[in-house]
Amino acid sequence: MGTDFFINRSLKITNIFYKVFGIRFTNYIINKSVGNLFTSGESLQSLLTDMKVFEQRNINCISSYAVEGLPTYDKEKIEFFYQEMLKTIDSLTA
Repeated sequence: MGTDFFINRSLKITNIFYKVFGIRFTNYIINKSVGNLFTSGESLQSLLTDMKVFEQRNINCISSYAVEGLPTYDKEKIEFFYQEMLKTIDSLTA
């Protein structure tokens, strides 16, 4: 995973899998393998669900890239994730 070979080719490989196997199946495979190490799934709802679970377990998380998953500009959601990110950073530095 941390090799240059994988890092430099992962996006291209993912796009090939999307074309050959479809988005749904590819996302399923990613989520069941390496995806759970780096992401909280492919939807904002899964991120919010995981954030609640982590909070109950006293585990911090950062939702800094969540806004990239929005299909349209949504100022309210962007502000929410921005505030969550700042709250997380503040708690880590306190």
